[in-house]
This record gives sequence, C-alpha cells and structure tokens, in this order.
Amino acid sequence: MPDSPLAGEPSERIAASVLAPDASNPPTILADLPGPVLGGIRADLVSLIPGLAGFDVVPDEDSFRIDFKLSGGERLPARLASDGTLRALALLVVLRVEPRPSIVGVEEPENGIYSGRLRTLLSLLREATASGDQELPGLAVPVIQLLTHQPLACRPRCVPGQPRTSTLHGSRATRRPARDPRAQWGS
Repeated sequence: MPDSPLAGEPSERIAASVLAPDASNPPTILADLPGPVLGGIRADLVSLIPGLAGFDVVPDEDSFRIDFKLSGGERLPARLASDGTLRALALLVVLRVEPRPSIVGVEEPENGIYSGRLRTLLSLLREATASGDQELPGLAVPVIQLLTHQPLACRPRCVPGQPRTSTLHGSRATRRPARDPRAQWGS
C-alpha cells in the first residue's frame, strides 16, 4: 500500500471508482459504497485504530473529504490523521470494494499500526483471502503478498532482522525469506 500524503486530501467527485495507485481517492470510493459495505469498513478501521470511533464522508463542493470521529467526540480531518490511519483505510478499501485486485502487495503491514492491533490486521487480511466471504458474497478472492520484519506476520519460521514474505491465499499461507534484488546482479 502506498504511503501517500494525498490519501488524506479530498478527492474529486468524478475520481475513479478503484483506488488510485497513489491512494489519492478513498473519499470518492467511500461516498459511492452501499451502507453495509461502508459500515464494515468503519467497523474494521475502528478495530485497528485506538481512539477512533468512526468516520464520515463529507461532500465539499466538487469533492469529498473524510472526517474522522474520535472516541472523545472530537472530529479530525483526514489531512491531519496519521499515515498509519490513512494506510489502514486505503488497505480496507482495497479489500472490501469491487473490483477487488487479484494480487495485493503490502510492504511492512505493521507500519503505522498500533502494535496491540497487529493481530487484528492480520486476521482481516486472512479473512479477505478466505473463499466464500459471508459478508460480501461474490467478491474475488485476492492473493495478499506481505513483506515484513514482524515475526507475528510470518511465523513460525522468522529469523530476527531478516525480511520475510508471506503469501496469504485461501487456507494456505507460505513464508520464505525475501529475495535481495541485488543478488541477481552479483553485488
């Protein structure tokens, strides 16, 4: 998932209906979703971000913006939210919205996620790869490729300090050392 400063900015009402490569258009995608799907994304995001109570998609002239609701009742515009919150929201959009990509690559999924909630994120990723999604029947089942240093994401065979890739698909998960791109060039 991209770490994009644009992810917290408003997006034009005519923006694409799939997540842009720079993650610049979640407000427009979210504004178009049916209530149950939008509610599922809200619930998942609240389960990942401590202190978050939800979010609203707000029309703003020719664009949409996201305002987060905090558990104390305060409101926070997305442009002031943390990169981790925006990254989690973009990931949830990719996983819950049609057309779902066939392959999703996530580099260091633990970045920006409260460490106590990493298991929740990994559970959401595994659920997205399970066939026969009960909440969203008919969605394509993606393969999710993780690149991480986090042992929790690649257990049982992680070597501390060595990046690992984990591939999640259906009931299978594979784990192996990440390839060093320099190795193919002999340096």
